[in-house]
Amino acid sequence: MTGASFRRSCLNLSNVICSIGMLYVSYVLSQGRWPSLVLFTMVGAICFHTGNLNDRCMC
Repeated sequence: MTGASFRRSCLNLSNVICSIGMLYVSYVLSQGRWPSLVLFTMVGAICFHTGNLNDRCMC
């Protein structure tokens, strides 16, 4: 079989996006120091809360 399926292409794309994000975290932390760490924590908490709200709405 030649080529990649749509499912495999989506998986590869999500892996690339996550990898690029992980590479930039160290750069942002080195440039922004402690305020950027607080901002990352706040964004993570907001995403977690939004995910919980979506979960409640779906059930």
